[in-house]
Amino acid sequence: VSIFPEILRKLEMISSMPLVRLRTQNQTEAMAMFLRHEADIVITYLPQDMPETPFDDSVVKHIWRRDALVPVVGGRLRYALNEDMTLQSGTPVLRYPEGSQFARLVQLGERSANLHLTGKIAVETAFSVGVAKLILSGVGAGWVPHSLIQEEIRSGDAVFLSHDYGRIPLDIAVYVHRSNQTAVDALQRLVDMSVSIS
Repeated sequence: VSIFPEILRKLEMISSMPLVRLRTQNQTEAMAMFLRHEADIVITYLPQDMPETPFDDSVVKHIWRRDALVPVVGGRLRYALNEDMTLQSGTPVLRYPEGSQFARLVQLGERSANLHLTGKIAVETAFSVGVAKLILSGVGAGWVPHSLIQEEIRSGDAVFLSHDYGRIPLDIAVYVHRSNQTAVDALQRLVDMSVSIS
């Protein structure tokens, strides 16, 4: 969600706009569709310190951007933090469902963190955009990709929690099948354009 509008704008600049059908799914389902050649391009989050996705050389991978899963509060809760930017006892939290990619990442990340989001669960959802909106509404504290909430952090509508909760580095990766020449060419033009603009 955070980079798709950017990719669309760049596609419009380099060629006539193709028909785009955007499908949002959890990573496992999206990768399964991709492997069945039911999707031309897959954009996904990858943890930086975990094993590579097990694709052979028939798949082209490009790291579009670095990101991170970060613990954040917003709404009225941003005014109820302790001085050290930790949560007060009893602060509600937002959680990703057990078994989801982000739930697994948060669980792994919390192993090395000094503090955890342990309050009463206000909402459980796999929809990270929804988590960001709920955080901004003050429903609870939660983990969300930085790219989804960076503008609100800049404006002060959302606040990073203490580094004691940790940060989970992510890559935003783009995959195409090498056999799909149209997708390979589009990705190469996007990469070339990004390099020349940066």
